[in-house]
Amino acid sequence: MEDDMGIKRPLDDDYEEDEDDHKRRRGDGPKVELRFLLASKNAGAIIGKGGSNIKRLRQDYKASVTVPDSTSPERVLTIGANLGTALECVLDIIPKLED
Repeated sequence: MEDDMGIKRPLDDDYEEDEDDHKRRRGDGPKVELRFLLASKNAGAIIGKGGSNIKRLRQDYKASVTVPDSTSPERVLTIGANLGTALECVLDIIPKLED
């Protein structure tokens, strides 16, 4: 009796994927609205001095980016754009929160 445990299925020829298929390109995907809950003290890093950083995010990504005032200790960051663009915007914001 033969043991089939060491035999692997061959890869289908139709399964080839480009490396770019795994990366989102700006403007790709459906329109989304992402919301993040932030500590109020971190909101300033996203907004920037005089609103300069949030304006840059809006222009660079052509996205709706808002961080409205709140009376609570948290604020809501909202990013509205196509999925690929919104994710790129998030990747731009994350280092600002680490500072």
